Formats: sequence, structure tokens, C-alpha cells
Amino acid sequence: MLNKKSIIEISLLFISYSLFCASPKWLTELEKVYPSNDYLRMIGEGTTLKLAESDAVSSIAQNFNAKVKVINQSIKDYNSIIAEDKSETSKSYSFNQVSKISSDVELLCLKYSEPYYDKKNKKHYVVAYINRKEAGDFYNQKINGIMLQIKDICELARNEKEVLYSVVNLQKAKRLSKIATYYIDTACIINPAEIEKYKDDTELIARLTGLLSAQEGKGTFSVSCNNSKYNSICTGINSILEESGYVVSKKNSIYRIYVEINFSEEVYEAGNFVRPDICITVTNASGKEIDSYSKVYPRYSHQTMENAYNLALVRIQQDLEENFLLDYRNVE
Repeated sequence: MLNKKSIIEISLLFISYSLFCASPKWLTELEKVYPSNDYLRMIGEGTTLKLAESDAVSSIAQNFNAKVKVINQSIKDYNSIIAEDKSETSKSYSFNQVSKISSDVELLCLKYSEPYYDKKNKKHYVVAYINRKEAGDFYNQKINGIMLQIKDICELARNEKEVLYSVVNLQKAKRLSKIATYYIDTACIINPAEIEKYKDDTELIARLTGLLSAQEGKGTFSVSCNNSKYNSICTGINSILEESGYVVSKKNSIYRIYVEINFSEEVYEAGNFVRPDICITVTNASGKEIDSYSKVYPRYSHQTMENAYNLALVRIQQDLEENFLLDYRNVE
């Protein structure tokens, strides 16, 4: 027969078991614990806690069209074009002073509830949630900072006398706008009522393409080469410029591109070899060098010397399409 002390101990044990093993309220009444007006939330389940968290995050991520890899690529593009200053009228403004954005992207201000393990069904449960107000404040701070940079860059581009430098600055703003757009879209999905808050920002972002096209239209080029035998390279550069929105004209051009190509020849029993090197300079109407591109290429070989030259010219053109004047071209 149980004595009084034993009965009390058993009762305490039962109460303790009930308290610590009972399922959490959010498992059956999610709306009461995490009301949808205040939270974006989803319950995840899995045979391990990690799988349960992954399940919850995957469900929440379905609310968002943008993917993390999109923002990471945009950050990479922005940080690459920010690396070199190109400015004629505003030497004091250094893009290297602008804080680079980390590629360690915060995943939507996501948090987790305390997990629950159902011994009977051998499953883990957890709630992944986003506090709408907290996330809204977080993204608003990020958006305001990025938009301030975009406005500063646009102002610099507007005051820039050198057309190409104005273009490269607008390219910086456009790349940066991809990040701003990602954050704005995310903020508005979390808090749909905030769409109106970012109306002016989205309008400025939408105008960037037109501003960039207008500046590119002012950039007229003439292209020449040190040897008429290699005019195919000039033709290729003309195509690159025109596809990027610039005008190519021998008359009244404000920029001159001069291409100097040299080849060294080598003949062996294994075949005929040529090794090209190229130096391209871009000068303005006053003769000032604006930019340049130079490269020493590997040897190219073929059975005949003529075909070795042809192969080398093809490879040079491919390289220029990928790298020449990249900062000034509207390359996505």
C-alpha cells in the first residue's frame, strides 16, 4: 500500500511528465500562437529536427519569387564593377568608400520555435516564422541605405562631363538596383501594405534603363586598326558597340578606338604557329585616353600559316566579346 509520501511523488512525476511531454499549443492552434496578421509562418515536420526545419523553410520560401542565388549574383556583379573608379568631374567621390554588401544573405529574418518530438509517431515538429513588423523594419533600413547610394551615383552620373564615365556610373546604379529590387519585393511580400512606401524607389529604378540608354546614345565611336589585314577585329568591335547601344560612325565621333595587333610566327615540323598580342586604346575628342585593353594570347597552330592566323583572329574576337569595355556595356 502506498504511503502519503509515495502518492505525492507519483503525482509530481505525472504532472512533470504531462508538462514536458504534452504537445505545444502551436501544433494544434497555430493561428492563436502565431497569428497570420503578425507572422508569416509554417509548421515543418521530419524524422530529424534538421529535416523538420528544412520542410518549414521550403514551405515559407514558396511565398517568394526571388531566390537567394539571385541576390548573391547581383551582389557579385555590383562588387565587381565597383572595384575601379572612373570619374572626370568628381574625383573626390570614391566608390571604394561605399560599403560593399556582404554576400552572406540573411534568409528573410527567419526564426524557429522550440522544437517538439512526437515519440509515438517518431517525428520532429517545428515552426519557422517571420515577424512581419521586425522584418519590415529590417528591410526598410537596407532599402533606404541602398537607394541612397543609387541616388548619389545617379547624381554623379548626371554631373559627369565624360559620356563613358557617366555610363559606367549608371551601370553601377543599375546593378545596385537589382539588390534594392530584391529587398523591396521581399519586404512587400512580407508586408503587402508597404507597397506604397516604396513607390518612389521603384519609379527611380524603372527610370535607370532609360537614363542609361540615353547616355549610351550620346557615345559615338570610330574604330581603326594598325593593319587592314585585321579589319575583321574592327568589324567585331563595331558589332559589340552597336549591340550595347552605342553609335559607330567615322564622322563626328567623340571617341576613337585604335586597335594594334601584332603576331609572331613560328614554324615547326608539328605545324605553323602564331602568337598574337593586342593593345586597344580608347581616346576622347581631345585625345585623352579614357580606357585601354591589352592582352598577350597563347600560340595558335594549324597546318597552314593562313589558317593559323584565321584561328587566332577568331579567338581574339571571342575574347573581346567577353571582356572588352565590359564596364560600359549593358551586359546582364
